[in-house]
Amino acid sequence: MAIVKMKAVSIMGHIDNQENILKQIIKSSHMHVQSVEEKLDSSEIEGLLKENNFQISTGISLTNSNSNDKYIQIKNDIKKINEVYDNLEITEELQKAVKDKNFIYDYNQIEQNAKEIFNQLESVYSSLKVYLDRTESLQKLLNDLKYIKNLDIDIDYLKNLENFDFKCLKTFKENSIKLFDNYENIPLLIFKVHEAIEYDVLVSFIPKIFKTKSEEVFNSINFEEVNILDIPFSGKPREIINSIEKELDNIQEKIHELEKEREVILYDNFHKIVTLNRSLDLENIISHVKNHMLFTKNLFFIRGYVPEDQIEDFKKYLDKYSELVVIIEKEPEGIEDLPPVKLKNSPIIKPFEMMVDLYGTPNYHETDPTWFLGLTYMLFFGAMFGDLGQGFVLFLIGWILTAMKKFPQPAGILKRIGLSSMFFGIMYGSIFGLEDVIEPLFMSPMHHIIETLLIAVGIGVPLLIMSNLINVKNCLKEKNIEEGIFGEKGIVRNTYICRYFGSGIS
Repeated sequence: MAIVKMKAVSIMGHIDNQENILKQIIKSSHMHVQSVEEKLDSSEIEGLLKENNFQISTGISLTNSNSNDKYIQIKNDIKKINEVYDNLEITEELQKAVKDKNFIYDYNQIEQNAKEIFNQLESVYSSLKVYLDRTESLQKLLNDLKYIKNLDIDIDYLKNLENFDFKCLKTFKENSIKLFDNYENIPLLIFKVHEAIEYDVLVSFIPKIFKTKSEEVFNSINFEEVNILDIPFSGKPREIINSIEKELDNIQEKIHELEKEREVILYDNFHKIVTLNRSLDLENIISHVKNHMLFTKNLFFIRGYVPEDQIEDFKKYLDKYSELVVIIEKEPEGIEDLPPVKLKNSPIIKPFEMMVDLYGTPNYHETDPTWFLGLTYMLFFGAMFGDLGQGFVLFLIGWILTAMKKFPQPAGILKRIGLSSMFFGIMYGSIFGLEDVIEPLFMSPMHHIIETLLIAVGIGVPLLIMSNLINVKNCLKEKNIEEGIFGEKGIVRNTYICRYFGSGIS
């Protein structure tokens, strides 16, 4: 229940070894990297390098990294693989079979593995695309033909009319009504073949001698033309519809076979895919870290913070390169910027770290208030909303969210306040607001109002004093003596509260 102590760590090494060293640093997961700014003391660096027998040129010129992402093509290949992989139902046992620390560190090996998997899938993807495009095209034709499925006439006949032009159109009902109301003044034959709630589908036979006049009529309304005559089929609408539906059934069978083939390839390469994704994630992190580093012609510099209790374990990851790197440790107080804050709390109150962060993460020299907030929140929530039934509902929601692996911190809070509410519900004898179902083990607040208020004050004032004392401790640690003694939550005010509370009791 505290803020983890950190050590400021600077690492310098030969640039030829930076990739391997960075991978070890990231693999350890102990170091929080911070930007190395160009205000480093070059003379101090030169001295350190000479002490450790590093060969350097005269003078040191510091520059930022400006490396390009060489994994763009591989990422594109993996992205296409993952589009399918993400939709597969991968068993938990299969996921556990891939070790968490499996990585590929060699660029050529990453490229080769990605290409092998993608080449196996490429022919499947190509065939799938052909069939899916064909399905989309046929489905559109099918939707258009269903408008005229009751016309007992050959499509080729409509295409080859000598004296008439055939047109099929979809329009809003008000436009359809407008056409039929003025039917006698329009030089064409028009029929309604399909009716929906908001629109109608019409077919018209336009005498070619009145084509210009008819176009003026159609242009006066808002319509969408259904291109029946463009379909590459012959026969009556119902016959064509049956042919299309049969072809769609055959295509679906082939698509299903290809999807099965694709899944087999992905399952066979599951370990490789997971390892490739992890390796690319590692490369992304390295690329990000490089943006926070500085380089000379032949050296690199990286700076960050490592938890004090993990510093020895961190060094073990770099033992292999101990002759190639210089590791400098400093206490955070000697660093201009405060180190990042890492909270360490008991699993019971750890979810309440989320609520602390809402108000602002405590700085490195402050006391972590998570334990105080967590315990008091559970206590007072249960005391104010003590109900066995409603508390169980809150606990159940938290348990379901945990089982679904969603919103872990809110789920943890719901389970804890639910249990607290259930406990006080038993103490109060309350279940879903009913206080005559079970006997209270302590007392019913509604029947003992004065006692309840006295208990609330008796618990609340000491907790208020305790919270103020935490503030006093923080002020003294930051050497803000004036605020700690005379501030709004300082020692003087706490003394006044104690005297007032004591006189009230007496």
